[in-house]
Amino acid sequence: MAQTKMLKTLDETTFEWIEYQKRKQKEKIPGRPNDESKEQNIRRQRFFHIRQVAQKEIVDLTRLAEILPEDQQSQIFNDNKLWPFLKALFNFSASYGVTIEKDELIYTPEAEARRLRLIKLCYDIISVLNESTFAELLAPTLHIATAIEGGALANMRAIYYESLSGVKRISVRKTGE
Repeated sequence: MAQTKMLKTLDETTFEWIEYQKRKQKEKIPGRPNDESKEQNIRRQRFFHIRQVAQKEIVDLTRLAEILPEDQQSQIFNDNKLWPFLKALFNFSASYGVTIEKDELIYTPEAEARRLRLIKLCYDIISVLNESTFAELLAPTLHIATAIEGGALANMRAIYYESLSGVKRISVRKTGE
């Protein structure tokens, strides 16, 4: 049986290298022409490895979310642990290359690519949150109220209102007893 190469998690030196690459790109430090292709090849290979490791970690986290019991998931997938990740993932500000000229937003190509990627992610998340069965299970009372109220994103509003109320359901029954 063929052995698969185990991907390790990213260490601190990898993050330092990425920060260095970002600074280097901003400063446009000229390199020696003879070393440029070798340096570019090393850079490309390192970013390829980083993407492989990150994608593997996302797959692993997905599997954990599917199979771990709730008492274990609550220790991994909670707001304290996920909030910094979500905040970084959805960060989009003028520092990414957005300027205002004559009341019009002007995006650099990189900023526009980031904007489009984030819009797609937001759409996917909104689609999950606004799905009727999901909202009904998460916020049963408010789901009925927002359904009667109607309007756009009624199911997502029910979940939002439920999250604000912080109400603990008292009609919880254990199954299998």
